Amino acid sequence: MKLFSDVLSIQEVRNEASDEMNGWTRLFEEGKIRPGKYREKYHKWQTDENTLRNRVTLIYDVGYAAGCFDENKVW
Repeated sequence: MKLFSDVLSIQEVRNEASDEMNGWTRLFEEGKIRPGKYREKYHKWQTDENTLRNRVTLIYDVGYAAGCFDENKVW
């Protein structure tokens, strides 16, 4: 069960970060922030997103290896 709660927790962080990045993108498109500032925000978001995506992938890999997603397995 811990695997599932970890996935949900990470996915929540990813969603929040994505929403925040969408806000920065909107500000950039409206001309309210400089391109350099936008690139800085985008690079940080992309780096963080890659890290979180890799963590979720690892958790899923562990879950699959342990049979957590096997519909026929009885816990």
